[in-house]
Amino acid sequence: MDSVERRRREVINEGIENIAKLIPSTDKNKGAVLQNACRYITDLDGKIKDFDNERRLFEVAQQELVSRNNSLRDSAERAWSETQKWMNRCRDAGLQFDDYDAGLEGPDLDESGAANMSGMGAVTENSSFNVGMSSVEKVDKAVS
Repeated sequence: MDSVERRRREVINEGIENIAKLIPSTDKNKGAVLQNACRYITDLDGKIKDFDNERRLFEVAQQELVSRNNSLRDSAERAWSETQKWMNRCRDAGLQFDDYDAGLEGPDLDESGAANMSGMGAVTENSSFNVGMSSVEKVDKAVS
């Protein structure tokens, strides 16, 4: 029985030595190694829970951003469609869009289907529309 007991102690001592190598501690005392190991495991468990909570928070934020992005893309597409409708009505009424028409093909879509609005042209202070009161009246007649 002495050899069985000795082997049991050797296995326990090897286990404690292996644990001592894994935890950040300089203690070689078996009791201190086990206490430090418990503290270290508890700290790691807390960090894992914190990371999981943070990951869940990021997932919720990501879902919200995806939802907002989809909503903005839909809104931009509706605005583009509405703009095209009004531009066609203005053209039908004989209005010109000298500097605004250049490069207006609609939004480019990237791989994910998101609209790239950069090539759509823009209305600025310097954009010239040949629109006066009589032109507005022409549009109203064309729409009616």
